Amino acid sequence: MFDIFRVMGFWQSTVLQKRPEIPTLVGLDFMIHGAVQPSSYYVVNPRVRGTWGILSSDFRTNYLVEESIDGNKDLTSYDWQIIQLNFINTKNVIVRTGAGFMKEGFGGHESFFEWSLSTNLMFNENKWGGFAEFRSAPDFETGDVPRREVSVQIHKQLFAAGPWHGVATGGFQFQEYYQKIDVWGIQMGMVFKLH
Repeated sequence: MFDIFRVMGFWQSTVLQKRPEIPTLVGLDFMIHGAVQPSSYYVVNPRVRGTWGILSSDFRTNYLVEESIDGNKDLTSYDWQIIQLNFINTKNVIVRTGAGFMKEGFGGHESFFEWSLSTNLMFNENKWGGFAEFRSAPDFETGDVPRREVSVQIHKQLFAAGPWHGVATGGFQFQEYYQKIDVWGIQMGMVFKLH
């Protein structure tokens, strides 16, 4: 058991030594994304992620509003990837996997384990990039999957002022609830990075 901590500590210190050439190894990202499936669903995802070498933690709110004849329904959930492992850390590519939970803010306010896998790509001194993410929140008791999600984005840096960077995003988001309800949308947003 102690060998795992020793290996992780060595890996972390080795990665952090590369920070002068890869500033994104330590920082905070503040994100706000919105997606629209016209006449049906509206999704807004405010989100914050902290990164320190091989480790990250990522919290977001998944505001989901369903438009129906009976009025709008609030299907909001809260997602916290408590621990993420950034197992690829280069100047142009970050790949991370994480584990945490999804808590429904509606119905019985159920909580479910959630895991994720994501990739960041950065090109031309971070002026262009991309992001792809997969999330799944299975219910181990019933075998249902309360939510699966895939999102893909293109990033364009708008400004860089010292450690602050502003990035515009555009892409596509797909969410599947309980293997019955599909929510998709064209997604746009902003990311403010402090590195």
